Amino acid sequence: AAEAHRCVVNMLWAAQAFYSRAELEEMVESFRALLVGVPAAEDLDRYFELSYVVLVDVPAGRWEAADAAKRRPMWWTGEMLWYELRGGMSLRRGELGAAARPLAELRMRALESGEPQRLLPMASVVLPYAFVTNDRVTLVEVVGRVLSLTDRAWGQLPVTAIGIALLVIGVA
Repeated sequence: AAEAHRCVVNMLWAAQAFYSRAELEEMVESFRALLVGVPAAEDLDRYFELSYVVLVDVPAGRWEAADAAKRRPMWWTGEMLWYELRGGMSLRRGELGAAARPLAELRMRALESGEPQRLLPMASVVLPYAFVTNDRVTLVEVVGRVLSLTDRAWGQLPVTAIGIALLVIGVA
């Protein structure tokens, strides 16, 4: 039963690429109802809520939900999502100084992991930051890592910013 939260998290990350926001919200509500009273293993309830904010609320323009997310996950991967949210929201608001530290931490961790599911979301927020701060070193480094991914199966993740960055540095 404790692993039920992991199933819902995995569903959210996979489904967000294929379902409308309304369908996704409806699915999530039905799963939330099923999980009432079920203890979460490994802080996955917190990770799920943060994933929902990043994957559903922020793209829907519900920035107040992002601001309300105060419970930072207590493990390495969950913290990466936290840095993506905090750095990304600061970037969206034009608060480049506030975006610097969380995005630097996100970049370091994602590059260290080498995993596409970590690299692509990082690139989608770090590349726009590197562009607006004129950080060509980061642009080249992150784009290089993205292009080095052999599977190039990017369809399930929002990657528009990566393509724009490729154009900016003259790779595409």
